[in-house]
Amino acid sequence: MLIDDYTILSAAPEHVGALAEVERRAGARFGSSVPEQVLTRTIPLAVLEDAQRAGLLWVALTSGGEPVGFALAQSVGGRAHLEELDVLPEHGRRGIGAALVSAVERWALFQGLTELTLTTYLEYPWNADYYSKLGFERIAAGDLDVDMRRRLVDEDALGLERDRRVAMRKHLTAGQRPPMPRPDRRSLLAYVLIAYAVTWALWIPPLVYSASSGWPLPSIGQGSAWAALTPLQFGMAVCFQLAVYGPAVAALVVLLRGRDRGALRSWARSVVRLRVAPGWYAFVLLAPLALAALVTAVSLAMGAELVVAGIPALGALAVMAITQILTSGMEEPGWRGFALPLLQRTHSAENASWYLGLIWAGWHLPYVLYLYRELPLWQLPLILAGFTMSIVAMGYVHAWLHNSAESTAMNVILHGWANATNVVVAATVLSPVVPLVTAGMTWLFVAWLFWRYGKQTLRTASGRNAPYEPLRHSTPR
Repeated sequence: MLIDDYTILSAAPEHVGALAEVERRAGARFGSSVPEQVLTRTIPLAVLEDAQRAGLLWVALTSGGEPVGFALAQSVGGRAHLEELDVLPEHGRRGIGAALVSAVERWALFQGLTELTLTTYLEYPWNADYYSKLGFERIAAGDLDVDMRRRLVDEDALGLERDRRVAMRKHLTAGQRPPMPRPDRRSLLAYVLIAYAVTWALWIPPLVYSASSGWPLPSIGQGSAWAALTPLQFGMAVCFQLAVYGPAVAALVVLLRGRDRGALRSWARSVVRLRVAPGWYAFVLLAPLALAALVTAVSLAMGAELVVAGIPALGALAVMAITQILTSGMEEPGWRGFALPLLQRTHSAENASWYLGLIWAGWHLPYVLYLYRELPLWQLPLILAGFTMSIVAMGYVHAWLHNSAESTAMNVILHGWANATNVVVAATVLSPVVPLVTAGMTWLFVAWLFWRYGKQTLRTASGRNAPYEPLRHSTPR
């Protein structure tokens, strides 16, 4: 979300370290009217890091990427709770606080929560009065539930006098989804148009030339085939290979056009972030192998023919995987690195992945039509529908991986390695059921992801609907 010269987004790991200073400087507005131990106490770094990983922390960034405000939320007893809201005084009165609260409200709605609560000071205009203008109402003492009463008691023990504090709540409309802000819509539209334009402009000429002349397009790994190309064929082959970088180029163009250095740095860090838990490497490397083994076993049981000669040597498979990672895998900085987070600002992970999956499938259209150009025309709608559903299913897997590992680099590796194993299966298991079995297995895994992690966030560290647990040494405003 963009407001004037500020960007509101989910906090990235690099933002967390600056938030204690934001909290201290924001608290200085209270002066001597608040106990000194309250003003000097800040939320521990470990708590902020946990919240960031769980998707419960939002930041306001300047055009230079500097955090000037943040909001911290919890899921408490069936409702959302605004734990902390701070904005640097010199950046106040510019709508930053309201935008941060709006981000929390969107998150709450995506979680299926219909109430947002908070506790704050009663007498300061930038506290209770401010929240009243945002639609919050005071909770009468007799209406406080056990969690809220405990919270106020805990705050009193931290030096926040009970008689000066008030609990407030805002009812959120169930099922309501705030619209995507206009700047985000423009960014998404620009991204899609550029991604399609770059790729299709580079794809269509060589595909048409190949289809009309019978010349087979060489892959990067076919060194001898490249040596025999004419200048025209060489140019066509280069264009074809460069086309896959369209989504990444589109993301970079839109980010540069937005002149938001903070967003650009966050995107770039995610693309190269390889320091993730070892379990994610195990998943990325083993999941495609497991899928290939299952597809092969099921297809053979259904009467498929196994061509042992099609199984590549280990070295050839490694070269194929690296080639795919450096080519088709590099779509991911666009799809999951840029478009998915943009859509998830105002859509659940399920809906964001569905929309992006359709966009992703449509992007492949010229190549799919080329691959199946010799089939009867009546079969094409069935082919396109099956391909689209396979792409959408894989998009859900990529969304779960990206949201959980917080690394676009993992998506790049999974994309390339999965493509390599799919090529091997297609060359060794001869049966028209292979694509159907592959799609079916993928959708079964997606169904398990939905059951295990929920459709709203599709992440392993999602916020839980748990009883209130006070954040250690926090200072609610």
